[in-house]
Amino acid sequence: MSANEGNATKYSGIDYNQLVTLADALNFTFHVLPSNNWAEVSEVDHRSLGQLKTQNTRLRHEVPPLVGGDSCNGLTFLISDIAFYLAPQVTDQVEARKSFLASIVYVVLPSRLERWDYTYSFDYTPFCFALAKPVLRPSWLSCYYPLSHQVWIGIFISALVVCGTLVQITGSDMWMSQYGQLSTGAVIMEVLGSLLGQGLYGRLSTRRSNHMLVATWMIFGVVVGAGYRGSLIASLTLPR
Repeated sequence: MSANEGNATKYSGIDYNQLVTLADALNFTFHVLPSNNWAEVSEVDHRSLGQLKTQNTRLRHEVPPLVGGDSCNGLTFLISDIAFYLAPQVTDQVEARKSFLASIVYVVLPSRLERWDYTYSFDYTPFCFALAKPVLRPSWLSCYYPLSHQVWIGIFISALVVCGTLVQITGSDMWMSQYGQLSTGAVIMEVLGSLLGQGLYGRLSTRRSNHMLVATWMIFGVVVGAGYRGSLIASLTLPR
């Protein structure tokens, strides 16, 4: 904006105040070139097969102050439904070195970078992405996710083999004559309990022939349990 006070013109507004601040900080002086505030623009619309199409456009804001030469007619406008841009006279004067600086909000394009230098890049339409807030839903699958399908299959097969072997041993006549009968359910409970970190009742380790098998199974349970607990913490920290 500008206001005539006698023979002097007093300028105001954000653009002019920015230039005043820069001039004070960098120790230089400037004067504002006169320019028009409003205009109509003619442009070629590519979508009309190259035919000239005149469109009246409304100005985005008043022309910014220019620094430099003698005179110019600069303008800043907003074109609607135009296939490409028309360089306003503000930037034409800068390119011709009649003006050395234009305080203008202008979208940065590769073709424009070949003609002008920018001090700051503006984006009229910033992009953002919205995602649904993750919600932890209680599910028994949370106990299954820490290990892969192959690992679970391996654990199941190993437990099945150990249970079958111990059932055969405890069901033999020699075992029953010395230690009594041990049901299949009790054997399965001992095997699964040791896998889950529970202590043995001692019924499977009373015979020396079982020591190696039971010890191997307990070591296997310790390794699997440690790996499962670590994977469970990671799985709960980063839910699916």
